[in-house]
Amino acid sequence: LAAFIAIYALNVPFPLIVLLAGLAGWIGNRSAPAFFSGASHGKGDVPDIKGVIDLMFERGELTHVRPTRWHAPRTLAIWLPIWLGPVLLVWAVTGPASVWTQIGGFFSVMAVVT
Repeated sequence: LAAFIAIYALNVPFPLIVLLAGLAGWIGNRSAPAFFSGASHGKGDVPDIKGVIDLMFERGELTHVRPTRWHAPRTLAIWLPIWLGPVLLVWAVTGPASVWTQIGGFFSVMAVVT
């Protein structure tokens, strides 16, 4: 609620709100750790049981999905042309100054960023 009021009513910049929230959490964890600390992923009393996927790897049932040195290059060789092919085709047909080329390039960059 405080962040909502700060950003809409007081026009506080969002990065400052994030920094202040982080600072409040850090100070709160130092001064009252029982109140600010979250639950952890401790061992507990549960015996160490392997997951289904780990057991399948041990039995050799998933050898077809084990990474190899050629997996990433092969994936890039297949999907990079599928991804960038239409953008390059639009660039070749309409030219680099076309709004369609710029939109395709923009969304390709956004896909990489996100």
